Amino acid sequence: MAPEPKHSESAGSEEPRQPSLLAAILECAGEAVVLTDRDSMIQYVNPAFEVQTGYALKEMLGRRPSVLQSGQQSPEFYRDMWTILLRGDTWRGRIVNRRKDGSLYTAEETITSVCDESGMIRHFIAIERDITDQIRAENALRESEKRFRLLAENMADIILTICPDGGISFVSPSIHRVCGYDTAALFDAPLERLFTDESCLFLRAAAASLAGPATTVRTMDVQVVRRDGSLFWAEAALSRLCEYAGESSSIVVVLRDITGRRKLEEDLRESQKLEAIGRLAAGVAHDFNNLLTVIQGYTALLLENQAGGPGAAKWLGEIAKSTERAASLTSQLLAFGRKQHLRPDYIDLNDGVKGIAAMLAPLLDDRIALVCDLQEGLHTIYMDMVQLEQVLMNLAMNAQHALPDGGVIRISTANLDDTDADAEATASTARDGVLLIVEDDGVGMAPDVQARIFEPFFTTRLLGQGSGLGLSTVYGIVKQSGGDITVESEPGKGTRFRIRLPAAGRLPASPEGESEPPEDAPKGRVLLVHRKGCAQRLLQRALERRGHCVETAADLLEAAELVRQDPQYDLVLAENALPRERAAQFALSLREHNPGTAVLLIQSASIGALAPGDLEALGWEIILKPYAPGVFHRKVEDLIEASRASSAHSGLEAE
Repeated sequence: MAPEPKHSESAGSEEPRQPSLLAAILECAGEAVVLTDRDSMIQYVNPAFEVQTGYALKEMLGRRPSVLQSGQQSPEFYRDMWTILLRGDTWRGRIVNRRKDGSLYTAEETITSVCDESGMIRHFIAIERDITDQIRAENALRESEKRFRLLAENMADIILTICPDGGISFVSPSIHRVCGYDTAALFDAPLERLFTDESCLFLRAAAASLAGPATTVRTMDVQVVRRDGSLFWAEAALSRLCEYAGESSSIVVVLRDITGRRKLEEDLRESQKLEAIGRLAAGVAHDFNNLLTVIQGYTALLLENQAGGPGAAKWLGEIAKSTERAASLTSQLLAFGRKQHLRPDYIDLNDGVKGIAAMLAPLLDDRIALVCDLQEGLHTIYMDMVQLEQVLMNLAMNAQHALPDGGVIRISTANLDDTDADAEATASTARDGVLLIVEDDGVGMAPDVQARIFEPFFTTRLLGQGSGLGLSTVYGIVKQSGGDITVESEPGKGTRFRIRLPAAGRLPASPEGESEPPEDAPKGRVLLVHRKGCAQRLLQRALERRGHCVETAADLLEAAELVRQDPQYDLVLAENALPRERAAQFALSLREHNPGTAVLLIQSASIGALAPGDLEALGWEIILKPYAPGVFHRKVEDLIEASRASSAHSGLEAE
């Protein structure tokens, strides 16, 4: 409140007469109201004043408003105020007052001079509103905005928002430091200004898949275009921006430059590749020499038997098999150089053992007997045959070195569900797996050697007699195939390697060999995207026997055309070998025509064309090979149910 001025005239003390309606309004007003005479003696305060200051009406009557002064305002402040009031004008401003308990508060105050008919000032009426909390909130907001501005301007990451029409509606100032753009140059610009075409497709597909609460986040790697045209890789995290009134429209994208990280990853891959090349070259040279030895041996036998006796055809067959294996080894090396992955297939473990046993027999010392104990009716496994042969070859050669005076190498196979002890020995391999045992009765190993047996480059042989990579290669192949390997050995008691591999289910030899689906299992329309061949026919037959209607497409272009013509598919089933850009285009097409359709990708050994971040961005599911048929069918049926529920929900929203 303002201090009172000095007047030469005496002040009247008469009570003002007020209509009852005006009094009721003042009593109910939310703002504090103070009425003084022209000498600033208080004649009335309303209840809001009592609440705001702590002073009751009876305490304030006859006192001056100076009791509220806080000392926060200068004498000039009050001098200017009274200059305005004594002219008969209204003063408005902010003032800091002191409550009865000594605490301070800030008020927005309006003081008006009340004049009589002659223009003489008779009263002053002040109306004030406590804005302490408002100022505190404003200060907090300013501090928050300042912190956010400093954060946005100085952080290494780029923040941008994408509006519903696909344009850029906001970009943080860090864009200038990272990419060279001014923020104004990107306002309302299309995504193509900042990203490559492929990255734009993935961003739009990810944005379209975002729904629900803002806690949903999609992450992916994208290529960003700098102002000078150069490119760099960035990790993009997308989430839906919650607007006012709970509406969600824009997408917020946080970009982080991962050029350094990708460079380190690439350097690591190159380092691992060099190591693998050395390991592969040594293994190929060793195995290739073995194959050549077989070819040379059988060729010599043919030369000795020029007349072509009864054994000639058999010997020629062995030569043909050896040359096929040699071709497989060279193909493996070429595939590695092209960064292509090996091609696993559904195989019978016994076939691999028989094939390698025939090749090993002439290579082993005459004093070593090779015994094969193979159980019939093994579960099918999903593995690369060349890798399986490499495992068996390395283990057999390792066993031979442990038999300097001769002995027995035994290769055994069995189903894990027929050997309870082995099935329970590990939690990482499914119970319906396959057991491969390679054992010898040689010199065995001490515990300290056994502890390091799978370490790369570890060997107990003399310099030049071994690289120390054979068993580490075996370990890597087994782990890559989803299995595990253990070793048991004691000095003088031989060595036993146990390899457990997961079953991939039996290949259906006849319709009677397949189990019937449950009566309540959902049956849907499935679009199978797979290159033509045995695996495609197997998948189609398995799905049709479960009651699904299956249509096939050789690639995504054909699949997209089928979806455009008839979008009512419950599930799209495909290999994870899809070109990245075409996958994003297919995702957009699928979302346009039937957003409820589920997508399931089949992937081998965690190796696929689409990275986990891509799959998350597209909202696609994945199943890893090898898988049990029951797991596969349950996954398919669960996705069909989810697809139908999503389509039904979308239909209700459309209505």
